Amino acid sequence: LYASTLNSFKNRDRFLNIFSQEENKFIESNKILKVGIRNDFKPFSFSNEIGEREGIIHDYLNLISEKSGLKFKYIINTEEELLKKLKNNEIDFIPILSN
Repeated sequence: LYASTLNSFKNRDRFLNIFSQEENKFIESNKILKVGIRNDFKPFSFSNEIGEREGIIHDYLNLISEKSGLKFKYIINTEEELLKKLKNNEIDFIPILSN
């Protein structure tokens, strides 16, 4: 299911405007979003042997970036600390929580 969803998103027409006017306004005014992630949450988010970020979350965020022009700055921490940062508006969102 994951692979078919990922492939269908990848193969969408690059010239098709897939965003609403409201979404386009958001994208224009928020070029870089701070994303809170854990780095030890396989298969969703983790570092490989050479320290590069991998996982389902990164695959989807890379596709979103490709389609929208949004960029993501990853803030890596524990889930507890990420929730604190979210409450304090230090990050924009957390794509997945374990509890």
